[in-house]
Amino acid sequence: MVFVIAIVALWRVEPMQEADPKPEETAAPAPMKPVPEAPGKIVMLPVTETAASLNSPETTTPDDIATIDLLISQFRKHQGGNPVGENDEITAALLGKNPKSLGYLSENSAYIDSGGRLIDRWGTPYFFHAISGDRMDIISAGPDLRHHTADDIVSE
Repeated sequence: MVFVIAIVALWRVEPMQEADPKPEETAAPAPMKPVPEAPGKIVMLPVTETAASLNSPETTTPDDIATIDLLISQFRKHQGGNPVGENDEITAALLGKNPKSLGYLSENSAYIDSGGRLIDRWGTPYFFHAISGDRMDIISAGPDLRHHTADDIVSE
């Protein structure tokens, strides 16, 4: 019987509350990931004037390729390496969509197609092949408009 009384007594007793409850410990907030800065205003470099000669009747395809090579070498100098990706990504980087917001090409030019790709004088997108961090082959499909044929024109 004593046992039953002890159980009933425990059941009726409310739990004791601490006189001074500890504040709940909160977990430290997770470190915030850095928010990438929005690119600033694009600064057009003087080399963009050189790019104006691309695909002009006064130049040749090897001249155009040499000009693009110059633009990429300037990009490499300022950005620490070649622009990367497919033609449209490389063109975007040369237009100023790069970490330093530096422009090497002007937008809305005859040497950029509606897909945002740098094109040769026959309207075919150039093919870029990164050889290393400081060397890139630039290839025009040539007058037959097809890459990997005998008339391709390749940077030297």
